[in-house]
Amino acid sequence: MPGPKIEIDRIDHFVLRVTDVDRTCEFYEKLLGMRRITFGDTIERSALRFGDHKLNLHPATSDWHPRARDPAPGGEDFCLIARTPIAELTPRLDALGTEIEMGPGTRTGALGAMESVYFRDPDGNLVEISNYAGEFDRSAGEDFVLDRVDHVVMRVRDLDATRGFYCDILGMTALPAERDLSPPALGFGRHKFNLHPDHTDWPRARDARTGGQDFCLLAKSPMADIVAALKAGGVEIEVPPSTRNGALGPINSVYCRDPDGNLVELSNLL
Repeated sequence: MPGPKIEIDRIDHFVLRVTDVDRTCEFYEKLLGMRRITFGDTIERSALRFGDHKLNLHPATSDWHPRARDPAPGGEDFCLIARTPIAELTPRLDALGTEIEMGPGTRTGALGAMESVYFRDPDGNLVEISNYAGEFDRSAGEDFVLDRVDHVVMRVRDLDATRGFYCDILGMTALPAERDLSPPALGFGRHKFNLHPDHTDWPRARDARTGGQDFCLLAKSPMADIVAALKAGGVEIEVPPSTRNGALGPINSVYCRDPDGNLVELSNLL
């Protein structure tokens, strides 16, 4: 009989390794309206909160474990959906001396066509901010507000192995390519992972590398089913279920790794 199937609901948070925590917080707070929070019982840690998500900030010199196989500052490439029109980003970017790298232009998000603009944060991470047409009714001039994570890019060595892990074990859906040369993707909830084979030269984070990512996915499946599905799929559990800090409060989490060594945290809200 097949084992329990994991159902992923959404991205809770992902990790940015940064050279300067204060500088990173100032950038995202001033530009995108994120809010700095601190957490941790023995070591105070910082994160940036927005909507139902957060970015956990790990100083580049830290040796916190568990961690991705090969993390580095400037290794992330992600898309955030804004409630505010992206046209309002231009004066904010100008005020911070940050150039628009691409856009505005039409891109394919987790839910279809969207308008996007690309720029880089202080560490060289590639940040895409997007609007879906007609999704929100907000007037220009209001505070800049983010809604959610749309997608995250993963650089992968073996597409088949990656699809096997995320589709067969974590229950994601392999999405068809929207056009020639567009990246393969995995869908779940209102999100997707874009998969960039390691040899491609698409626009990328400054120090993009395989096995450098660390993220948390909230599951609808109970923890017992998550553990059973991982074991049935031959996936080693690196850290057994324990209480952690999620974007909305305490979560029960188990840690494992994907075929490239990215650290995957699978969680339930408590």
